[in-house]
Amino acid sequence: MNKKMKRQKSILPGAVGVRVIKTKQQPNGDISYALRSFKKELKQSGKLQELKDRRYYIPKSAKKREMMKRAKYFQWVSDQNSD
Repeated sequence: MNKKMKRQKSILPGAVGVRVIKTKQQPNGDISYALRSFKKELKQSGKLQELKDRRYYIPKSAKKREMMKRAKYFQWVSDQNSD
């Protein structure tokens, strides 16, 4: 894999210059309503969270370790609730 391919894979789809999130415009042009709806759409789409997750490189082993830790915790919680 060359540098160009690595760069293309690292870029978030829908980044700068591309509008991914659409908001409905209020007829009276209320900016606070538009801002609220934009923030809500941004949160629901998951783009902001994905960007935060990609801020630092996390090795695959660390991701697996975290997933196992979460799975153990949720299993423990479900065992506690079933008693």
